[in-house]
Amino acid sequence: MTSYALITTDGGLSVRSGDWRAEIGPEGSNQVRLHPARRASGWVNDVGLLFPECYPRNVVGTIALICMGAAPQPYAGPVVITGWDRATEVGDLPADARNYLPLLVRDISLVLEGDPPETPFASGDWAAAVADIAAAIPNAPVAPARIVSSEDPS
Repeated sequence: MTSYALITTDGGLSVRSGDWRAEIGPEGSNQVRLHPARRASGWVNDVGLLFPECYPRNVVGTIALICMGAAPQPYAGPVVITGWDRATEVGDLPADARNYLPLLVRDISLVLEGDPPETPFASGDWAAAVADIAAAIPNAPVAPARIVSSEDPS
């Protein structure tokens, strides 16, 4: 059983153990690469952005992933964070992530509530950047996809 962090679409955070893939949805998971120093990986629903009625955009989860080194884009549905090692791939959530994720999610939530905290995460222009990112997430465009057959001349 793998330990992992779950950030729900309402901004809730819990650390769990078990089948993390079941948290994401039946369509499948998509890996969100984080900064290698985090020794962790994010996971979201593979087609979550295409089904907003089932997988609303996860503002807190998106900002947490970006803070951990993910590509700045909206992520939809539940966000799962596991341990990650290039040699062994998915593993237990690292101890340091168990310690900083609750603080990070708390600080993001406080910024979104309009009460930026005075903590290491919220120093400098961090709170303003979080607010700007949060404002953009609900309406950020989704990259179009076009499936083309080999017979299509265009």
